[in-house]
Amino acid sequence: MPEKKAHEEFLNPKSMLTPGIAGSLTMFITNTLVNQFGVPPNYTGLIISILFGLVVFAATSTVLWQRFVLFVLNSLFIFSFALGANQVGVTASKRTDAIAQASPQAEWSLDANKGKQAYFANWLDGTVPERKQLISTVQELDTDVAKRTLEALGAQSAELSSPRTALETRAAFSRSTEQVEKISTAIRNADKPAVESRIHEG
Repeated sequence: MPEKKAHEEFLNPKSMLTPGIAGSLTMFITNTLVNQFGVPPNYTGLIISILFGLVVFAATSTVLWQRFVLFVLNSLFIFSFALGANQVGVTASKRTDAIAQASPQAEWSLDANKGKQAYFANWLDGTVPERKQLISTVQELDTDVAKRTLEALGAQSAELSSPRTALETRAAFSRSTEQVEKISTAIRNADKPAVESRIHEG
């Protein structure tokens, strides 16, 4: 039986399944590392994709230059799949968050979520470092500013009973720079009366 050419093996539907699974694993590993250690998701995902690309084609019997081409293409495929799967998770989670925020109980902001972060967040727009900075800012706010910020964001009464915790949870569950900026703007506006008061007192 004639030996299959390299491009035929690469385009075989069965062989495509392995990079697809590797892409899913890349997404899960990357998001876990981001949540636990705050590493940059774009570079982390790319490095993990490259490692999977090496493993997938380590045993191939093709010539060296073909192995290199297959390694590069499959690493990019794995990363693209992981990125796309994560974006699907971001979109779906945003809908879930919107429903939870609209709930009278505002369950998403209770103490049970304190210290947690959104598992799915945009990898490419700088959400992770900006979210980290936002959480740090929220932790330094006084209760009145946190409460005014939540009111500006349309928070439910359950959140207003523990404003700083609720606002920190909202910050931690930001999934894009747009959401981070929305909270940051609300904080700046809520802090203006206090700043103006300190200026007048000075």
